[in-house]
Amino acid sequence: MVSLKRGGAPGAGSSQRVRGFGALSGYDGSVPLDAGKVLPASAAPMLRVCSYNLLAQSLLEANSALYSQSPADALHGPSRLARLGGVLSCMNADVLALQEVERPTFEWLSAHLETHGMTGVYKKRTGDQQDGVAIFVRSTRLQVVTVEEVEYRDLADAPIDCVHPPPAEDTVFGLRLQEHARKDNVALLVLASDRMTGANVLLGCTHILWNPKRYTDIDLYIYTYTY
Repeated sequence: MVSLKRGGAPGAGSSQRVRGFGALSGYDGSVPLDAGKVLPASAAPMLRVCSYNLLAQSLLEANSALYSQSPADALHGPSRLARLGGVLSCMNADVLALQEVERPTFEWLSAHLETHGMTGVYKKRTGDQQDGVAIFVRSTRLQVVTVEEVEYRDLADAPIDCVHPPPAEDTVFGLRLQEHARKDNVALLVLASDRMTGANVLLGCTHILWNPKRYTDIDLYIYTYTY
């Protein structure tokens, strides 16, 4: 399943045809722009992007032996959350791409970062996992147009069409894909319009276990499938 959420109803003003984002289901390529406020790309400030793994509290507590040398206060959930909120707001980022985000954490951060002019979207991992990924954008700079959620467990049943030449499903790679790609990892893809330049920005956030000793070709296939 790839579910789609549409963001931002078309408003008054001119519209610009966007190429290269046809893969985002249901997107018709039109982004409303106010021609009087568009700046040349060279005149606009550079977008500031931050990627941050928050370390989900549930994963921390399930693997507490890994953090036995850390001060107890550094592992305390409410204390960690307050510090994370302060760190993220001080980044002064236009885009925050966050991993290992639990639903209560996302809700707390949404309220906190809203006071700093940011709005976010969230996708929880499938199965029994409690964490997921989130993307926050600065509302004065970026307008969210389309959000698409990707669930990697569907890769095991998807056509192998982004590897060239495509291998048959009964090949070694095809069999390994069915066996090892049925994971609970997810991704968020956000198509946003830069309010300053009218340019379109494709943002992505995912969290995939990287282990060079196992399933490297499967990991690469997942990246190719997503982006």
